[in-house]
Amino acid sequence: MEKSVVLKNLQKEVRTQEKLKEQISEKKTQLKQSKEKEVMYRKWYKKLNRLEEEKHRREKAIEEKMKGQIKNELLAETVDDSSVAKEENGPDYTEGLFSLGSETYE
Repeated sequence: MEKSVVLKNLQKEVRTQEKLKEQISEKKTQLKQSKEKEVMYRKWYKKLNRLEEEKHRREKAIEEKMKGQIKNELLAETVDDSSVAKEENGPDYTEGLFSLGSETYE
């Protein structure tokens, strides 16, 4: 009788140990998968950051290019305006001198 009780207890203990081993194995698998996911998320996050940085660099370059174009257009307009003003007002006699051919008169 005693042997059968001891045997049953041992069998019970063995089943418990097997269940624990199975649970440990499942936990290890879950941990490994979570680590793999973490690594994958880190890679994605780094890639996303690089893409965002590239986007900002490109936006800044486009903005600078547009500023340059606007500045050039404004300069071109002021040059056009000043040449139009000269044409409308005639020659510039601000210093009281004008020239006819090779001679200068006051």
